[in-house]
Amino acid sequence: MKNKNTEKNTSNICEDLIITSRFPPMNDVSGIVLSKRIMEANKKVDTFQIKLNSNVKYDYDFNNLIEKYINKRIYLEKTAIPIALDDIIQFTKEAMVEIEKVDYEYKNITSRSWTIDSHFLALEYKLNHPNVCWTAEFSDPLLYDLNNKVRPSNSVIHNQAFLEKINKMIDTINNNKSIDLKEDLPHINPDDGLYLLGEYLPYVFADKIRFTNHNQREIMLSEFPYNIKNFVMEKSEVKHHPILPKKYYHVKESDYNIDNNFINFGYFGTYVGKRHLEYLFYAFEKLHPKLKKRIRIHFFTSNANFIKNLISDLSISESIIINNQVSLLEFLNLSTKLDILIVNDTPTKKDFKINPYLPSKLADYLGSGSDIWAICEEDSSMDKFKLPYKSYLNDYKSSEDVLHQIIQDKLPDLKDYLNKTNMKHKDYENYFKSRLTSLNNVSETLYKQRLYWLNRSEIEKHNVNKKNMMK
Repeated sequence: MKNKNTEKNTSNICEDLIITSRFPPMNDVSGIVLSKRIMEANKKVDTFQIKLNSNVKYDYDFNNLIEKYINKRIYLEKTAIPIALDDIIQFTKEAMVEIEKVDYEYKNITSRSWTIDSHFLALEYKLNHPNVCWTAEFSDPLLYDLNNKVRPSNSVIHNQAFLEKINKMIDTINNNKSIDLKEDLPHINPDDGLYLLGEYLPYVFADKIRFTNHNQREIMLSEFPYNIKNFVMEKSEVKHHPILPKKYYHVKESDYNIDNNFINFGYFGTYVGKRHLEYLFYAFEKLHPKLKKRIRIHFFTSNANFIKNLISDLSISESIIINNQVSLLEFLNLSTKLDILIVNDTPTKKDFKINPYLPSKLADYLGSGSDIWAICEEDSSMDKFKLPYKSYLNDYKSSEDVLHQIIQDKLPDLKDYLNKTNMKHKDYENYFKSRLTSLNNVSETLYKQRLYWLNRSEIEKHNVNKKNMMK
């Protein structure tokens, strides 16, 4: 294919295209991580993103910050991000029309899940422009959920042209004698689910596969239904979430009141499902009243009301300050002002042989200069980091020990109160085991309700599209 760049004025031409539906100003982790990678590379890029005609959260401050790295933004207006396979196939056709309007070929494209449609669009560009170098990044496993169960997908491939096109390209790879394959890569078929294809197609066609931690790569490749681990390993890399330079932590100074007469703990993020802080609450509840009065725990979360109900019966509740979620730049600044930043692993021991998840906010914490208290699952990716304070899931005593160490470090004049409590250890242990069970039940119910409505939405959209196609 002739390279159009040679016939164009190259002053506004960019070599790199970033493909992600949820790019800033949309406030989404996936787009933010890619933005940080752009800032880290210090290189101008073009972006493709969806412009949603619906209520979404925007962060214009961070968007303005990265604007200098953006050469051109390519938009496609949609009422919603496509989540069914037929919708995604149609979306890629519409998106390619907009991308091809730039009238030059990119040397590099990068796509990142979540959401899954980004990889499908990158694939379409790769098939139309074989010389482009495609990097496909995965944030978490797609095919398997938090419980290591195959994600439910009602999507099947009704598009025969799509099937034939992909399988023809797979045959080309299988027939390429320069590629050392133990066995032929299998064809896709009409029964393949959306999430299987969301991993398999990038594995096959991308030039580089990027994972955010070694455990994630091991789980995704070892547990994938097809034997392609060696094929993918040769073109894969592990690259942790980017850490921004310190200057970005002071772009937006927060006026949030922090009293330095206390040890100020901070937790940023949601509090649902498996990732809870009962280990932390357990440790705080056992403290002597004099110590509780010198502690403040600041929550910044999207589910403030849930946490208010959660802590209402705790004696430490008067020391907990619950706030709504803040913008990224304010979060970065606040992280420099708090004494201890709390981050917790997702528990996976009962479901995965190793923990494939790495909290993205750990990278932001690492750049803040503040001390970090990580509540880890043993041998997780976060557990492998050298951090100031570390306790472990399912080990209440380790959280108590870490909190005692923090008090000795930060409030040495009150350390004698650490061994003064009217409560017996076993009483607390039994109480919190019971509390943990009930809280898990509540969180699990909320998760199942959310999953139910997401599935209902996908099914209804799919039915509407089928009806429209039949008209």
